[in-house]
Amino acid sequence: MSEHCIGKKAYGSYKSATHSMRLIRKGSSRHEVPSRVYKCGSCGNWHLTSSQDGFKESNARNRKWTHSRR
Repeated sequence: MSEHCIGKKAYGSYKSATHSMRLIRKGSSRHEVPSRVYKCGSCGNWHLTSSQDGFKESNARNRKWTHSRR
C-alpha cells in the first residue's frame, strides 16, 4: 500500500466500497460521513471520502459501468 493510503480502508471493488459506504451512512450519527467512493491512483483499490473535490474527474475515469441490454 502506498504512503498516500496509510490509515485509509481499502476495498478491492467498487461494489464492496459502495456497500460499506451505505452501511456507514445508515448507521452513523456523525455529521461527516462518506459521500462517494473513488479508485485510488496510488494503490488501485477503492476508498471512501466525504469530500466532493474531484467528483466528476474520478467518476468519469475510474468507474466502470455495466449496461444490460433489453
